Amino acid sequence: MRLAIIVAMAENRAIGRGGDLPWHLPEDLRHFKRLTTGKPIIMGRRTYETLPVALPARLSIVLTRDTAWRPKNIDPAAPPASDGTAVRIAPDLDTALSLCPEDAEEVFIGGGAEIYREALPRVDRIYLTLIHARPEADTFMPEWDESAFRQTSRRHRPAQGDEPACTFLTLDRIR
Repeated sequence: MRLAIIVAMAENRAIGRGGDLPWHLPEDLRHFKRLTTGKPIIMGRRTYETLPVALPARLSIVLTRDTAWRPKNIDPAAPPASDGTAVRIAPDLDTALSLCPEDAEEVFIGGGAEIYREALPRVDRIYLTLIHARPEADTFMPEWDESAFRQTSRRHRPAQGDEPACTFLTLDRIR
């Protein structure tokens, strides 16, 4: 099982502002959906609460220390929907990983900053959308040892209207 971070990060390491993304890039949202559909995704409670609904066709595992917390509009004890949509709750990353199907080829870490910080030493891959802007933000991606990863994929998208340019990168850990 490959453990992968998926993140959109600005040049100033910004990843969030006021519980939302500091930009609107439909192509990045499509990229996220294409990569994560059908695969487990682990995220923190605050990140999960920014979603309008549970992510369709994915097992979302929400990390929270609040044992009384429950997601809106979906029962975490219910079996997965026919498309695989399900939400589970875990108190820590190890428990979250144990909730992933044994045959999962790839498991995603979807934020926020605290979850990324905890997962970074363990991940095999980083799917990074580098936003070519420096927006105001209150949440930032933690630093990582860039020398421990090599770039295996790169695709640049120029600015379009009000949308900043971005580069879609895949970084694999050097073993």
